[in-house]
Amino acid sequence: MRLDQTSLISPVSGIIVDDSFCRVGQFITPASSAYKILDSESYFIRSELDYSKLKYFSVSHPATLKIMDIPEKFDSTSSLPLPGPKNKFVILFKLTTDNLSLTTLVPGLPAEVTVTI
Repeated sequence: MRLDQTSLISPVSGIIVDDSFCRVGQFITPASSAYKILDSESYFIRSELDYSKLKYFSVSHPATLKIMDIPEKFDSTSSLPLPGPKNKFVILFKLTTDNLSLTTLVPGLPAEVTVTI
């Protein structure tokens, strides 16, 4: 195979967050993952909800997200609660990033989620 005639194409636009899967001489097939890419169109905040509070919660609850070191707050809605560890449920909140640059958001930043019930 000639590398000058080969292209790697990502199904999403974003930034490469891990390239440790790609090594010199590695055989890459269409099913293999050469890179981990952070999709710049779908940021989510992951939050945990205690099992005892699940009865007050439903899908599409409005929420406000405050991310550490970013001055503005963001409106969001909740996803379907998914079972998580230790009698907790995991809820994803979609973050719209129209006014943020990719360099501002970093995976793993702490955030505060306020849910309106």
